[in-house]
Amino acid sequence: MRFAGAQIPVTNNLENNTKTIINSINWAEENKCDYLVTPECSLSGYDVNGVNIDTSIKALSKALDTIRKYASDRHIGLILGTLWVDEDPTTPAESWWSVGDVRNQQRYYDPEGNFLGVVNKRYIVSYDYGVKKGENPGVINLPMKNNPTNHIKVTGMICNDLWGGYWKGRPNLGQVAQEQKTDLIIHSSNGAKDKGEPIRKILDKFHTGCLAFLSYRSNIPILTVDNSIHLDGQDYDGETASPSGVFHPLEQIVEAPRKGTQHFYYDFHPNTDYNVSVVPEELAS
Repeated sequence: MRFAGAQIPVTNNLENNTKTIINSINWAEENKCDYLVTPECSLSGYDVNGVNIDTSIKALSKALDTIRKYASDRHIGLILGTLWVDEDPTTPAESWWSVGDVRNQQRYYDPEGNFLGVVNKRYIVSYDYGVKKGENPGVINLPMKNNPTNHIKVTGMICNDLWGGYWKGRPNLGQVAQEQKTDLIIHSSNGAKDKGEPIRKILDKFHTGCLAFLSYRSNIPILTVDNSIHLDGQDYDGETASPSGVFHPLEQIVEAPRKGTQHFYYDFHPNTDYNVSVVPEELAS
């Protein structure tokens, strides 16, 4: 199964974001990919207040339909980062957007455009003010493109889900993924890049170390993509807050350049033994 990763700019302009994602779908098609992974909030932008406005969320819904259809016409599955509002089945459809909970999601669609489910961000941060945190385990079964009766089990994580929970005594979601016998972790990020020096370098090492160690300790590969510009949607020509690419348990096997729009693909082979069988004694407890 071939996954495309998109390190792309996440603005607060819905039309621009839609065009950017469509360009990434084109890249995925040209490179014979099965699924496309985008950063956190890549469609909506990271403006939590914006999704509370009725006209804004309806425009977001229309943009999502456009992208889903465009991808399915090209037989590309989507793992799409976006803010969303929960549909409430107890209220009329036209009222959903005003009463539902705001979520920070990965939305999963198969290559035929069928909705597979969502992963809601579990470890929210201050920028998620007003977002309701997720409680689901984050597991999605992805059908294989050429053999839809077979699936791979992926665990979705959104930004701080990967590196933030244990700091406050919450479960490490990498360990949870291992217990769930996950085949692949898919991480959509949108990290802050305005911390200044030397904090930026410290956080960069922390993010990279977390990705490498979590893959090693869980024996699960991680595909990760970050927003290429500022978290608030402003232009930025520096390095991403975390690396985009693929981490295997013993090495980073795909490393996208840390600046600007970048695309990459990863050929994932289910049931691979990554040969990380020896864990240091001090880490085994």
